[in-house]
Order: sequence, then C-alpha cells, then structure tokens
Amino acid sequence: MKKFQGGLRDNMVPTNASAKVTTITAEQADAMTIAFNEYLGINPISGTSVKEDDTTVIFQVAGKGSHGASPQFGHNAATWLAGFLDKYDFAGGAQNFLHVASAYIHEDFYGEKLGVAFEDPKMGKLTMNAGIFDFDEEKEDAFINLNFRYPQGTSSETLQAGIKNAIGRYDVTLVEGGHHMIPHYVPQEDPLVTTLLDVYEEHTGEKGEEQIIGGGTYGRLLERGVAFGAMFPDSVDTMHQADEFMSLDDLYKATAIYADAIYRLAK
Repeated sequence: MKKFQGGLRDNMVPTNASAKVTTITAEQADAMTIAFNEYLGINPISGTSVKEDDTTVIFQVAGKGSHGASPQFGHNAATWLAGFLDKYDFAGGAQNFLHVASAYIHEDFYGEKLGVAFEDPKMGKLTMNAGIFDFDEEKEDAFINLNFRYPQGTSSETLQAGIKNAIGRYDVTLVEGGHHMIPHYVPQEDPLVTTLLDVYEEHTGEKGEEQIIGGGTYGRLLERGVAFGAMFPDSVDTMHQADEFMSLDDLYKATAIYADAIYRLAK
C-alpha cells in the first residue's frame, strides 16, 4: 500500500477515504477491483476504484459524516476502507495500520475492542471517534487520531493504558493531543440550571430535563457554566455534516428563550 488517507478533523466522522495500492500482477489488481465492488454492494457505503496503470489502483470510499460526539450515527469511510484492505497481505507498516483500523476501531463507538469502554450512571458512556487517518510508505510514521469523550470515573491515563495493552504489539506509539479536557458537569439542582429549565418550560410547554452530551461547549469555561440550546427535541440534527443548517422557526424560538433567560439571570 502506497498511501491511505481519511478524515479532516478529529471531531468529525470521516466522510471520505482513499488508498493507493500496488499489486504484483495485473490480474491481482483486477481481482481486488472486483472484490471491492462486491464489498460496496453489501455495505452502507459507496465508492469508486481507478486504475493508474496495470498494477496500481486507487480505492475511494464515501461514508456518512456525523459529529464526533455521536460517531454511531455516521459511517466511517476510513475504517470501512480499512476493513476491505485488511483481507490482503501488505508489506511493512501498512499491515499493522490496516489491521488496527479494521479489527480494533471499525464500528466500535465505545472503545470496547480497545478495552477502554466505560459508563457512568449520570454522564453515560464513553464514546470514541476515529477522525483522521494518514499513511504514506515514504514517511517514517503513520497516524490515526482517536477522539475520546469520557465521563467522570475514568481518566486519560486509564485510556492510554488500556489502548497500549490492546494494540501495543502492533508497533503503536500513543501521543496525547493538546486539547485534552476533563469531564464537566453542573447538577440539575444548581440555581442556574433550574432557571434555564423554567424558562424553557414556560416558552415551549414541554418538560425541561438536564442532558449529558459528549460535545465540548464553551459552558466549561465557567465553573457553573452549561450549554443551553439551541436545538429542540424535534430539530433536524445536521451538526458537522454537509449543508449544516438550522430552521428559522427554531432560531426565532431560541432567540426569545435566550432573551428571557438572560433577563432573569441578570436580575
């Protein structure tokens, strides 16, 4: 395998991925292309294959994007492509790269295959998104970015120990990114939260409840800060997807709620 690339950001499920593969014979390249088309036909992805010459093929997969906090709602193009290629024998570090992506990351949104799954009764399950993949046979190192959203009760050190135990034998080096943030939680009984819920209930006529999300918000900049809106239970969620949007009705309704909430909190 010459190259493998997928994903743009760690907080997005990769929508597209590609791999450049060189075979020994033209017959092998043709056989891989046929198998690839069959693979596309039985899985929730689309793709193409382009022959550069008799023995070089570029495989491309299109999946479905999703917010990195909810990877279970997407189809990771990179891990689906790795799942196809992992059936073949490749030289050098390509085999380890593909096998880790296929056997330990593909379709695992909660870190179960890596041995780091965890669930807190209040904050819910740890989630994992594999957002960026980069392999180039001419580079010394390959790279897979794993974006974890973990609840109270576990830690970055625990995650790293579990991952190392699971895939360390595949010549893996772990590096913690520069955006590590510990879990942030403000209880529903806090006066700030009760005021916000009261405003929501009066404007919508619906019962307001606290929610726990994996996404990082600016609420964590304040010790008692929380995220508030702007989606409603029936809103269409297009966060971090192509053509992301918010309906005008939701925008107007949220604006009125924000204005009332700010007034009450400022009194």
